[in-house]
Amino acid sequence: MTMPFRIFRRIFLTAALLSVAACATDKVPTPDEIKQDNADSRARQLVRVGDASRAGGDSASALAFYQRAQAMRPDWDEPYRRSGETALALGMAEEAAAAYTRLTALAPGDAAAHLGLGRALVALDRPAEAEDAFTRAQAAAPRDHRPLNGLGIARDLAGDHAAAQALYRRGLALAPDSPSLNNNLGLSLALSGAYAEAIQVLGDAAKSPGAGPRARQNLALVYGLSGDMDRAAKIGRLDLTEAQVRSNLKRYEALRKLSDKARARAVHTGQGPDG
Repeated sequence: MTMPFRIFRRIFLTAALLSVAACATDKVPTPDEIKQDNADSRARQLVRVGDASRAGGDSASALAFYQRAQAMRPDWDEPYRRSGETALALGMAEEAAAAYTRLTALAPGDAAAHLGLGRALVALDRPAEAEDAFTRAQAAAPRDHRPLNGLGIARDLAGDHAAAQALYRRGLALAPDSPSLNNNLGLSLALSGAYAEAIQVLGDAAKSPGAGPRARQNLALVYGLSGDMDRAAKIGRLDLTEAQVRSNLKRYEALRKLSDKARARAVHTGQGPDG
């Protein structure tokens, strides 16, 4: 049956009006919005390329890609997070601190951002600023043991070993099996002259399942700091060559002659607040 012309005309006009109305409600993007969308797309692409570079072992290139993404989208937090992590892994503490400082401004309640900043500041030997960063991380994540570990290192670097040990023990109450907390507690005890207790703590850590060379060599370090070079050498030989053992014994003698703060700085080098 052929549709009457008047009905067909009514349907056509209705469809046309609906089409016009839909077009009228579509928002045409401004040039600035188009530019922002393009910048966002480019920044995300740069982060993906950076991730691929880092996964492939090229951290230096990854950092460059993340920093380009930061410049493209300075209000997006993710490139700063990745820049901080990568720069720290590369030993580029200044770059890490800059990235994490910006990240904490963008995400002030992000515990990981403050934790990363604290780690970078420890590497830069700025314990007072590191303590502030770790305090903010701990306030944002009160059940996370890592900020307490960081706070302990900051107090050790400042020369307050009693406060540092109290912080490590608070962390161990949350994470009793943390190798980093046990390690740093033992080192702090040695820095304060409590060698017998330090040897017990680090000896237990060295005997625990899965303990590796680092745990054993930290025990050797404490024996060396205490002046027992024979025992330090015996433990050192479990993992090191004879030449490496002799080099470490010279280092232990040099550490014994340093000031308290200089010794704490040297001892905590490489003992990052990360576990």
